[in-house]
Amino acid sequence: MKYPGKYGTPWRQLRALTLEEKASLLSGHGFWRTKAIPEKGVKSLFMADGPHGVRKEDKLHTRRNGGASVPATCFPCEGTLACSFSPYLVQCVGRAMGEEAAAQGVGLLLGPGLNMKRSPLCAILNTFPKTPPWRRRWGRPWCRASRRRAWARA
Repeated sequence: MKYPGKYGTPWRQLRALTLEEKASLLSGHGFWRTKAIPEKGVKSLFMADGPHGVRKEDKLHTRRNGGASVPATCFPCEGTLACSFSPYLVQCVGRAMGEEAAAQGVGLLLGPGLNMKRSPLCAILNTFPKTPPWRRRWGRPWCRASRRRAWARA
């Protein structure tokens, strides 16, 4: 893939940013967009909430509850995918979500749910398992497959 412009690849763009510019990327531009820094070649990305499907908010599509969302596929939660004991299935779901995100113009897909806190007080049942080896076993195929289709994931 060729990257036009003075700064080229995303890694070169990142190295070219000052500390203040990097910090400004944390605030975003609007509700679901990252901030752009055009003079350094950094474009604004549209974010969509995952991890059970691409939930892209759009003013053209309204739901009964008053929110705005583009129709999308609803996938099983991470806990259910992990119960399949199939990293290949997790990879297929990640690939499908990446393709759907790219088709909707989403540049940053928020997911998968990895439950990094590992606290018994945070019994989140819709994330991948809490222990690091299991998180790695289930999170890695999802991330790799979705990353190939969409620009980024978080």
